[in-house]
Amino acid sequence: MVRNILAEDVASQQNLATKVNNQHVADATNSVLSPFLTQNNINLSKIVLAASTAVTHEESRKLLTGSSETQRKLRDNIFTPIFAHLQSFVQFLKKLYKTNTIELTAWGITIDTNGKITYPTSFEDKAKLVETLKKKTYQLSVKATETFTSQGLINSPCALAKG
Repeated sequence: MVRNILAEDVASQQNLATKVNNQHVADATNSVLSPFLTQNNINLSKIVLAASTAVTHEESRKLLTGSSETQRKLRDNIFTPIFAHLQSFVQFLKKLYKTNTIELTAWGITIDTNGKITYPTSFEDKAKLVETLKKKTYQLSVKATETFTSQGLINSPCALAKG
């Protein structure tokens, strides 16, 4: 008994569909496939066209997969020093709040039960932490400026601009 092994890759399947269609067309009215195709309402020309489109999409997928990996590496190369600075910033905060490490959670920093910092592992979570720290730092700098200005410790930004 002969066993047919069909190819799994899209290009080989398209090649097979093309060969079957070419043989069917060459056999014309004598094609042994005609009754089967008619009974099952199958159009080999449409199958070949769809297979060709699938091959194009597969090639695009491969290209984009490679491009995606390249872009991920570029992103990581750019982000690695940023996250290293963030880690030193977090260590500074940990020393600042040494007696009350729970304060670090207000900065978006995760602390385990032993008071150890747990850094995020995924890029998305790292980026969220960077964004949280950026917002928190900005809020504190605005608050500090307002406090100093209201207490007369520094000239107000408006007075400095006029002056």
